[in-house]
Amino acid sequence: MPSTAFAFARVDLDPDADQKVAIHEFAKKFPGGPKTTAGDPIDAILTELFKEDTIKDKPECNYEALIKPWLGKRIGVAAIPGAGGKTQPLLVIQVKDKDKAAAAKTTLTGDACGTPEPDETQLRGFTMVDDYAVLSTTQADVDGAIAATKTKSLKNADHFAKDIATLEDNQIVVAWADLTRAFAAASKEAPKLGMVPNSIAAEIKGRVVVGMHMGNDFAELTGNVIDGPPIPGEASGDASTIKALPKNTVVAISASGVQKQLQDSLKKMQDSGLPLDDMLEGAGKAYGLNIQEDLLPLLGSTMTLSVGEIPEDNPLDAEFGLQSTVEDPAKAAAIGKKLSALAKQQGVPVEAQVKGNTFYLTSKGYAAELQKDGGLGDSPIFVKAMGDLSGKLTGAAYVDFATLAKFGAGTGAGEDLEHLSAIGVTARVDEGIQKIRMRLVVK
Repeated sequence: MPSTAFAFARVDLDPDADQKVAIHEFAKKFPGGPKTTAGDPIDAILTELFKEDTIKDKPECNYEALIKPWLGKRIGVAAIPGAGGKTQPLLVIQVKDKDKAAAAKTTLTGDACGTPEPDETQLRGFTMVDDYAVLSTTQADVDGAIAATKTKSLKNADHFAKDIATLEDNQIVVAWADLTRAFAAASKEAPKLGMVPNSIAAEIKGRVVVGMHMGNDFAELTGNVIDGPPIPGEASGDASTIKALPKNTVVAISASGVQKQLQDSLKKMQDSGLPLDDMLEGAGKAYGLNIQEDLLPLLGSTMTLSVGEIPEDNPLDAEFGLQSTVEDPAKAAAIGKKLSALAKQQGVPVEAQVKGNTFYLTSKGYAAELQKDGGLGDSPIFVKAMGDLSGKLTGAAYVDFATLAKFGAGTGAGEDLEHLSAIGVTARVDEGIQKIRMRLVVK
């Protein structure tokens, strides 16, 4: 790949043995999915993925006939500046049989397996370089990418190798993007993006790298943002609140610095010329509240939203609530009283109270449950989904799919959810790198 690429992803089609077994075991949890083997699970997945692309009456155009005979162990795709000034895709495929790859070239780049009408996204450029097939929309883009790679490859570009190294080893899929260059390229091709206020566009910066790792009963995505915009409250959160929620918690979202982040975002939008003052004032007057002065402070330095027990006979009576750490408990209590009255007018009975510097806005009786140590952090499903919760977090989220599946029984949504156990998300800042981890656990 050339260093001019501003976005890149690779897939390891022959991962380590432990990952192959994990993919196979994970796939077995879904009876309707591909029938994989522990020795080569990705082959069955690819066959299933491309099954719908088979052209009727043209068996030579399917994945198994056209690509599988020469497909090697690696696939990479990148976004590059094209010869015509537009962003173009660059596909690089490792080849295990050069003769079969060469034989497939005419079919791949010609009209035999293409769309009936001209399609500028079709990969009509194709060149073999050592053990790799290089493809793009035109031959000029392929030739330009090969020449640029000889000058400087992506591997040797500034930041790229160090960014990739922030991920743990043994990732099946790795993706990377330079957000600044990607936004600049998109702005050229979509002029409306150029109208984004400078104060907001300035926040689109840094690089992001993502990796996917598998376990026998989970899939995990890790995303790192390097040199991105700072996150308010990045060192103020921990997992104590979310871990202390009741064990019957179905959904939980906890975050630090939300109040400051929203206030900063509103200020930047105001500075850019948007008439937010009038809009916010109008929205607040209808209820006798000021959004910036009354409502945002209720989010506090840290906040947690949660949904507790959901009655099967009446899901609308589910327990729900907000708890937050506020600077002015007395003012929070007064605003909470107003919010409670407004909610009741709309037929939603909620209670507001303050205990110490913690503000609660909840369904009836739920605040008392939140003030106990409910032991969610000791639940095996929670522990599996959330992983490491040590240190300071900027945010965390948890969803109990096993419970939600009960309410989708007999529907398509229920059938999908019944194979899932839970999902956990954590966000933290480590040595200046914003790290997000998401783990999906299956039964």
